Amino acid sequence: MVKYGDVNITRLAKLTRLRYDTLKKELDFLAQYKIIEIIGTGRAKVIKLNYTNPKVIILKNLIEELESLDRS
Repeated sequence: MVKYGDVNITRLAKLTRLRYDTLKKELDFLAQYKIIEIIGTGRAKVIKLNYTNPKVIILKNLIEELESLDRS
């Protein structure tokens, strides 16, 4: 999600190659800990990273740093 930004649940399932029900369970877990926000209903949900959570900022920075090391 750092790479693709806000994404709907169907596209996220395709990107991760997870079944919808498995992905939904994992997303509910992340939402419970306020890592992500789930907006919408049914399969029309949009998933957003919750940038008000300091842990999300730390993870985003870590991922970006690791990606920059791979390019070096």
